[in-house]
Amino acid sequence: MARWTGNDWTNVGTGLEDIAYALATDGTHLYAGGYFTNAGGRAASRVAKWTGSAWTNLGLGVNGPVQNILWTNGELYVMGSFYEAGGIPAEQVAKWTDGRPAGTGVAPETGSMQGGYRVTISGTNLGVGADVTNVVLCGVGVQEIVSQSVTQVVVVAGTSTKTGTGHVRVYSTSHGMTVRSNAFTYLDVPAFKLSAVALTNSVMLRWPNPQTYGWGSGVVNLRYSASEYPATTNAGTGVYTGSGQVFEHTGRTPGQACYYSLFVSDDGILFEEP
Repeated sequence: MARWTGNDWTNVGTGLEDIAYALATDGTHLYAGGYFTNAGGRAASRVAKWTGSAWTNLGLGVNGPVQNILWTNGELYVMGSFYEAGGIPAEQVAKWTDGRPAGTGVAPETGSMQGGYRVTISGTNLGVGADVTNVVLCGVGVQEIVSQSVTQVVVVAGTSTKTGTGHVRVYSTSHGMTVRSNAFTYLDVPAFKLSAVALTNSVMLRWPNPQTYGWGSGVVNLRYSASEYPATTNAGTGVYTGSGQVFEHTGRTPGQACYYSLFVSDDGILFEEP
């Protein structure tokens, strides 16, 4: 892709990595559609927007080639050989709404594909405090809207089938769709494991943050026995309760058997390590 200024040819950023079939403009921005899946070095599935200085994607884009684009009455329509747009069904035609800017922050910015943990969205244009109807993280609907105010919405992340970074979208009656671009990332987190390393007169125990897996508030209950794994939260001896991720059990004797069970306090989930 190239641009003619009236006197010279110039490039349009680093361009597109495959054929563009259609162009449209809203008077300020240029929209392109075609076979490409990358625009300006950024993932953009078959449709992208040129801001005047950089290429940006339109969410998850569409899952097939775009043959035509139309800008009319403040809305962008794309047509082509696709059946999904933004991860939802759309038979060969779809409409894109840019939405309002979604304010200032998303915390945490990453989480496991398993979902089940809280995500806080802060900023403006989120609603009036009671009219948020849905929140979507990376194309995945949340499990629950825990609380909402004019400047903050707290949700429970849904389960994703894939890793990746994507938009955070807040839907409200007062503002319609509010977007924070590429603000959340789903991660493929390895299996939860309680590890134990024997030192001279102690045992060093480590574990991941349970909240990363969508479990509880992060508080754990670590219990010890010299003969068997503590099977319940009251069995054996409690050696640590808290939200940390490492504990050194001192006063051990070399050669002594040590059995540890870790309970995620809120959920009663059990992990064991000799």
